[in-house]
Amino acid sequence: MIAGFDIQITPVQAGILVLIDENPGISLAEVAHILDVEAPTLVKSVSKLREARFITKKERTSERRAYSLNLSDNARTVLGEIEVRLKRRDDKVLAALSKKERKLFITLLQRILASNMPSEAWRLDHLHPNDSSD
Repeated sequence: MIAGFDIQITPVQAGILVLIDENPGISLAEVAHILDVEAPTLVKSVSKLREARFITKKERTSERRAYSLNLSDNARTVLGEIEVRLKRRDDKVLAALSKKERKLFITLLQRILASNMPSEAWRLDHLHPNDSSD
């Protein structure tokens, strides 16, 4: 449960919110491509996020039956909470590693994921692998 909101956000829904935040106006087809899933698979998640008023949908004039997805102000509040939770989880999972080991682990994991996934959904920028502090 997200503080102040009567909704349970799934990891997939959180990922959709992050993608829309990083790519305002992205289409459902583009989100599906990045996540490497079929668009119909995402419809239920996007619909729930729209019902919760986290996503707005606007028809694109350049493409018939295509919509631009954008975040609402409520979604930005939720994203802040999600980022705090992700940081807490990442710190807990990686606690046994030094900062130098974390950087190496993340670099290697990115290389593995990049070679096995067609999109950039695998990016781990939120873990800050290029942080120069030790």
